[in-house]
Amino acid sequence: MNFLKNNLVAILVSLVAFGALSYANTIVRPYGPPDYAGGQKAVGTKVDSEFQNIVTWLNTGNISSVNIDAEGVETVNLADGSVTSQKLGALNITISNASSYFSTNSTSNQDVTNLSRTITSYGRPIKIELQSTATVYPYDDGAGNLTTLSSWVEAPTGDNGRVLIIKGSSTLVDNRIEAGRSPCSEFSYIDQVPAGTYTYKVAARVDTGGGSLEISGCRLVVREL
Repeated sequence: MNFLKNNLVAILVSLVAFGALSYANTIVRPYGPPDYAGGQKAVGTKVDSEFQNIVTWLNTGNISSVNIDAEGVETVNLADGSVTSQKLGALNITISNASSYFSTNSTSNQDVTNLSRTITSYGRPIKIELQSTATVYPYDDGAGNLTTLSSWVEAPTGDNGRVLIIKGSSTLVDNRIEAGRSPCSEFSYIDQVPAGTYTYKVAARVDTGGGSLEISGCRLVVREL
């Protein structure tokens, strides 16, 4: 009894504090008693209504990049044919000016006029190819005959020509062509590289110097597939 008398104030303060703490942590159910089955669980119609509210909220402009994890959308989430060309990124392609009329009788590699391009890839294969143009160029055959040239590659008679596709300082392909003309489109290469920035160019030479290799009106096209 003496303990209660001596500690009455402390006991009263403790009871008040406990009551306040209990009230602060009371869980208030969002519905009234009729909305619970057996007094414990919300009935199905209420749960369905809440889910519908969430669906409505999501479908009224509230789904955005801030609500989706990075890389959260996978291929399996997309319907077949749902990604149209209008929604694809811009084609990663770069095209040079035409080579004009280029001629060499050197036995060492010579860079072809204008045929060099730089591309930054995302890691897909890169196609390098020559393409014809509609431009024609005047040409003096050395015998006083002025003619016009369109798009082609011509190796000299009695010698072999070489048309090379080079990445940086590394030769990717060395095309050997015998005497005669070939279309620009005959020369292409697919380079499989990781993401990065690359410079491609076209060079030319002859084997023995017995004539001139000519490249007329071709342009270089570099694109990521």
